[in-house]
Amino acid sequence: MSTSKEPFLYLLYNASINTEKKITVNGPDTCRITGVQVNGVEDTDASSATTDVSYDKATFSFKASAKGRYSIQVSVENPSTGNIYDLTTTIVLG
Repeated sequence: MSTSKEPFLYLLYNASINTEKKITVNGPDTCRITGVQVNGVEDTDASSATTDVSYDKATFSFKASAKGRYSIQVSVENPSTGNIYDLTTTIVLG
């Protein structure tokens, strides 16, 4: 049984400084991440916060060196339909 459900991310995630946070895209099992980009940092304690982002299949990992709100854009493809989605979420480090 197939589903036409579109992939999504929750709008907000919390994490800790210098600790890897793994987030999995919600949606069909066939969905795969094709790119992850940190678009912006707000309310940060450090003007030169370093970030580390990686991804594998439908899960991405995020780690940053300073408190703040990090805007993340995740590109997701559903190979079974050929659809590509640009999802956005915010990760808050406190």
